[in-house]
Amino acid sequence: MLNYHRMVHGRTSIAVWLLFCFVVPLAGCNDTIVVISSDGQLFLSISILSNNSNRVILVIGGDPQTLEVVLERRGDTGPVNLRLTAVPAGVTTEVKHPGILNTGSVRFQAGSTATPQVDVPLTITASDGQHSDAKQIFLTLTPWPGQVGQ
Repeated sequence: MLNYHRMVHGRTSIAVWLLFCFVVPLAGCNDTIVVISSDGQLFLSISILSNNSNRVILVIGGDPQTLEVVLERRGDTGPVNLRLTAVPAGVTTEVKHPGILNTGSVRFQAGSTATPQVDVPLTITASDGQHSDAKQIFLTLTPWPGQVGQ
């Protein structure tokens, strides 16, 4: 009886091994699908890409300036939106949200009603609704060179 048990148990072990080695890969489970679940954490790091690092200089009534926002995602992430806080009066913004991509942008323009200011802190926040990251940038509004002192 003992020899019969060893023989049946040995065959069962071999059958299970064969099932996982040959049948499961044929069913579509291969080594590229290793992790079935994730920890659900999202890490966003925002990089502001411009000539002035985290500073934007706008000429009042002049051309717009665009900042590119780059996200670094780890874990399970959803569509990401950008939000700005503390935008000065007279400055308009146009935001292109990253969504499911890793880049977005913010276009700033100082209209003729904006007043000159130096290093106004603004916050750009990227969020997928559950997790977020924020970076501070500084906005300087300058008059046209010929308008200084008028």
